Amino acid sequence: MLLWWVLLFALSLLARYEPAAWRDALDLDQSEIADPLTQLLDDALVIVPDLLFVAATAPGHEHAGP
Repeated sequence: MLLWWVLLFALSLLARYEPAAWRDALDLDQSEIADPLTQLLDDALVIVPDLLFVAATAPGHEHAGP
């Protein structure tokens, strides 16, 4: 889960602080990484919520409420 967090955080920084580079990276007509990058982002939409669910419901991680 940490690897996904680092990867998505880095991409979010690129999108926020270098929007032209982000737009160019996602341009399917001109960028060699656009297709794998788009697939990575699509995969993250499925994988990351599953990882968070597993982590939140793992035995021994019960929430000790107030």
